[in-house]
Amino acid sequence: MDLILGCIADDFTGGTDLANNLVRAGMRTVQIIGAADAISPAPDADAVVVALKSRTAPVAEAVAQSAAAARWLRAKGAAQINFKVCSTFDSTPQGNIGPVTEALMDELGADFVVITPAFPENARTVFKGHLFVGDLLLSDSSMRHHPLTPMTDASLVRVMQAQLDAARGRRVGLIDYRCVAQGAAAITARIAALSAEGVTLAVVDAKRDRTQAPVASTGPRDRDSVAQNISDNSTKQQNLLCSDDHPPAGRRGGSTRSTGAEVRGRVGPRDRPR
Repeated sequence: MDLILGCIADDFTGGTDLANNLVRAGMRTVQIIGAADAISPAPDADAVVVALKSRTAPVAEAVAQSAAAARWLRAKGAAQINFKVCSTFDSTPQGNIGPVTEALMDELGADFVVITPAFPENARTVFKGHLFVGDLLLSDSSMRHHPLTPMTDASLVRVMQAQLDAARGRRVGLIDYRCVAQGAAAITARIAALSAEGVTLAVVDAKRDRTQAPVASTGPRDRDSVAQNISDNSTKQQNLLCSDDHPPAGRRGGSTRSTGAEVRGRVGPRDRPR
C-alpha cells in the first residue's frame, strides 16, 4: 500500500502522541526514533512518523535532520509531509520552528504555508493569532519561565516572523476566526489577498475542539482545497488531509502537542473511516 502521510516530529514524546492519534484515526502507523536514512524498504504502513530530538538542538542540526527526514519520506513515496511541533510552540527567536519550516518549504517547493499549534481538547487555542494555554495567554503561563524556550510573546505571527530568515523575505500573516467561520470561499479569498501582499505563511485561529487547521503548503491551484479543509475542520471538528490520489490522514494532535503539516497534494475530505 502507498505511504499516505510522512510525519516529522521535533521530539520523541510528540512523535509518540502523533502516532497514537493516527492509529486511533484508523491509520496503520509506524514510528521511527531518530534518523531513518538506514531503514529500507519503507515500512508497510499508511503513515510513518520520524521522531527527532530537534526541538532545542542547534538550528543547523535541526534543519539538516528535518530536511533529511523529509527527503527520506518522499523517497519512500509519502504523498504528504507533516511537521509536528509543540502546542505551546516551544522555540526561541533563533528557532527551531521557523528555520525548519523554511527548510521544508524549500524541500517541497511550497509557496504558501498555513500554521497553527492549537489543540483545543487540551486547552491550547489560537485567537486573533495569539496562543492561549487555558484562559491564559501563552506569555502569561508557566511557559514564560521555561529554561530552554521561554515563551514571552503570545502572538504567533510575531514569534514566527522573528524566526524566519530576513534575507529570504518571507512574511507571516493571519487567517482569523471570523474568516474561518465564513467557510472555504472566504478562506480562499484571504489566502489570495495575503499572497498578493507577499505573505507566504499564515497563522490560523482555532478555538473549538479539534478545529486546528493543518500547517499546509500548496501551490496556487490547490488553494481552494486548502480553504475547504480549514472550513471543514472548523465545522466538523476533525482534521482531514488528503492528496488527489489518497484518502485523508485523519485526526492529528497529541495529548499535549499538536501537528503541523506540509501538504504536497490537494486537501479535502474523502471517505476513509475516521
